[in-house]
Amino acid sequence: MENAYKNILVAIDGSKGSENALTKAINLAKRDGATLHLVHIMEYYNFAGNTGAVKKTQEKLGNELLEKNRKHVLNYGITEVTTKLEFGNPKSIIPKKIAGEVDADLIVCGATGLNAFERILGSVSASITRSALCDVLIVRNATD
Repeated sequence: MENAYKNILVAIDGSKGSENALTKAINLAKRDGATLHLVHIMEYYNFAGNTGAVKKTQEKLGNELLEKNRKHVLNYGITEVTTKLEFGNPKSIIPKKIAGEVDADLIVCGATGLNAFERILGSVSASITRSALCDVLIVRNATD
């Protein structure tokens, strides 16, 4: 199929927006026979006296979220699916690092995520759109 996507990167954060983005990405992957790459980026703030327990808890919860979404994708018959958990700023890590690592030709993300404060500073989806070297699909909620 001409103009088919081969590697679709999906930003997952547990929000309704990312659920909608995943649904759209599943449909595209089924249509094109693409591999889905699910990524969850967590910001980690180190502080005095931190033993690393907070980061370990974040990592556990992030991996659980990715696994839940991976199983959801598998239920739709898509067998080519990877997951990746990273710590850092999703605005730069997704388009500048991970997209290249997975050779993404499409990044799919929700228009809004869990972090309302980010909307004031500039959304993750807007930053991805500006920085990505591949196509970007921003999926809106019915309420956006």
